[in-house]
Amino acid sequence: MIIEREGVDVTLQDFAKRHGLTMRVTRHIDGRYSAAFKNTAAWRTGSFFYEKGDGASEVEAIHDYVRTISLTRLIIDPSKASQREISVPTLIAEWRETEA
Repeated sequence: MIIEREGVDVTLQDFAKRHGLTMRVTRHIDGRYSAAFKNTAAWRTGSFFYEKGDGASEVEAIHDYVRTISLTRLIIDPSKASQREISVPTLIAEWRETEA
């Protein structure tokens, strides 16, 4: 099935593919998970913030990250010559598992 969406909402997977981003999910010693795009920071009030999602599972952490970065400015490769800035639309936490 193909889903066509109109408006500004974009799936997490489509957004990541469009901008060449990779999601990093980390399991911590306490059993909780964090999730964030590699080599990115959010731009808020004139400063970089290294945002991450947090949760009891990988899925919860990714959903938390989607809520955190939606409708922000995302800096890719912050503080590097290759730095670029993109606007994040309202993201939909939807993806298919893929191998690296």
